[in-house]
Amino acid sequence: MLKSPMRQTRLAQEKKMLSSIVAQNQTEIKNEIEGSRNGLFRPRRQISYDIQASLYTEVSVDRQKTSVSLRLRYELRISISQINRIRQEWCLARKPGRPRKEQAAKAGGLIKSLLPQTGVTLFANWVEESGRLTTVFARLHKIIGQYRAEHPQEEFRLLHARCETIEQKWQALQLLPLLGIKKLSEIDYMAPNLPAVLGYHYGSSTLTQYLGELERVGAAELKEELAAAASGKWCYLDGHMLAFWSRRKMHKGKITMLGRVMAGTKMVLAQDENGHVIGLESYPPDRHLTKVVDEYCTKIATATGLTDFVIDREVNSVDMARLFVARGWGLICLLDANEYDGFASFNCHFAGYLDDGSTLYWATWKLARSDDPRQFVLVQEPQRLLAYWTTPDLALELNAKEVVTDYRQRTDIQENSIKRMIATCALDTNYGTKSIPGPDRQQARELADLQTRQTKLQTREQKSGQLVAAQNEKIQDSAARGHEQLLAKRQAKLVQYKNQQTQLQRKAAALEEQKTKLGEPRQRADRDLRKQNIMAFRSLWLDNAIRAFFALIKVFLTAPLDIEIAIELFFCRPGFVVETESQLLYYMNDNHLSSTYQEILRQLVAGFNTIELSHRGKRVKLEIASPP
Repeated sequence: MLKSPMRQTRLAQEKKMLSSIVAQNQTEIKNEIEGSRNGLFRPRRQISYDIQASLYTEVSVDRQKTSVSLRLRYELRISISQINRIRQEWCLARKPGRPRKEQAAKAGGLIKSLLPQTGVTLFANWVEESGRLTTVFARLHKIIGQYRAEHPQEEFRLLHARCETIEQKWQALQLLPLLGIKKLSEIDYMAPNLPAVLGYHYGSSTLTQYLGELERVGAAELKEELAAAASGKWCYLDGHMLAFWSRRKMHKGKITMLGRVMAGTKMVLAQDENGHVIGLESYPPDRHLTKVVDEYCTKIATATGLTDFVIDREVNSVDMARLFVARGWGLICLLDANEYDGFASFNCHFAGYLDDGSTLYWATWKLARSDDPRQFVLVQEPQRLLAYWTTPDLALELNAKEVVTDYRQRTDIQENSIKRMIATCALDTNYGTKSIPGPDRQQARELADLQTRQTKLQTREQKSGQLVAAQNEKIQDSAARGHEQLLAKRQAKLVQYKNQQTQLQRKAAALEEQKTKLGEPRQRADRDLRKQNIMAFRSLWLDNAIRAFFALIKVFLTAPLDIEIAIELFFCRPGFVVETESQLLYYMNDNHLSSTYQEILRQLVAGFNTIELSHRGKRVKLEIASPP
């Protein structure tokens, strides 16, 4: 929208005034520092002049910075009291009491604050003002209130905390991954500078206690809020194995990313066709996806209304196809390569081409299988023949190209997004060390397998015994009749039967020995997943919010841009903010970027300004500029 000339003039004057004030502030601080070298700064054994200058600059800009954070930031080997004495010498001692939410110093009638990650601050403001957390907070307060009503005798901090405090702590947990904090224990020594983002700060002990109290009240129920993000036609389903290191004897599964069998957690994620996570369930690592897919898909269909699924070949089977048909759901999957022998296994007819030139065919089994409802789409590539399959209803609804294209989208929608959530949202971090002891399912499976083999072997032993008995009768008959040649043949056959019987008896003895080695029923632990589910929901909700945010600000992009690059460019740039009576003016630094990335960053900044965000009653505007 074009601005009027008068408005353009007014805005130009305001910008010029702000630029002059910022420049003035920079000059004043610089002169102050240079002058202090001759007066305030003096030789100190463990603090150089440069460090003193940096400290002086930082506390000049923000006098309310704690000496604890300064000591951690600059890795000082002096006590907190020594830092406080130095600040008193400079007349920059921190005011007594808890820091105010707006930790900034007034300069020239403006509030100025340096920002280590300007984009994260703006994202936090957008999340707060957009109301995306409203339903999450409502459910959280409901969970706490319900627990309080059901356990009136219990007393701990969360049950009596103010709503504002509960929400602030959750926001802190929410943003920690964007500040490079994956484990709560990292907060104290990595100094995430939460005050610059949210206006308040919490230590690791506070947030650890908060998470433990959320676990206690049953806040894992928050994951049900993910279903609200569902849109489109398809639900993409996939499992992700999270490794867990423990000295306890726990159930194990194959951790594909590590290539080893060990303890862990199997997270099953559901995402819509736009990539938003709409479902989360966590299971022990030895639980196969086929064992939970019926229950899980039922929950998804009930919560979101989505009944058409795309799942990888982990669930490929005739039984699974029949299950989805019986439930009235649609499914697209991939056939295992060892189940067919090229075109020789199918009756097929031409169905078109993919964009890469690969030829498509609709196909059915050459030898009809009455119990198999699957309809196949074959893709002829130069080196191989791929066979996709779908349920009959979807085969009538979609063409062959759509079947293949919709399946192949899962690479970006799920596999690539899971990698991003691991890197950006701390999805692969373990929370909680509690375990739940129970029967050893591995031992039970081995015992059941041995019993099945013993049952089959007993049947073979009985049949072998019957053959030996029948052969003895034949030998007696031949001996009575004097048939010497026939007698010799039957005796040789008896030896063969007895050898087979002996082998079966040896196998039976070996099975019994294996059964004995298993010993008495043992116990093996499973993880207590309550904390893990809370923090996994945190990570998945954060990724959904990031997707929605960049979907809004990418309107001016002239070329496709991976969201990973957008996150790196927008969230990791330093800058500063200047506050007037009516505006919050954020300035983002584009130094050390290539010209291409500088242009992309300008486009993202322009897109952000189209949101017309207001934060706490003031209009937010973003520009590119070097920090003071």
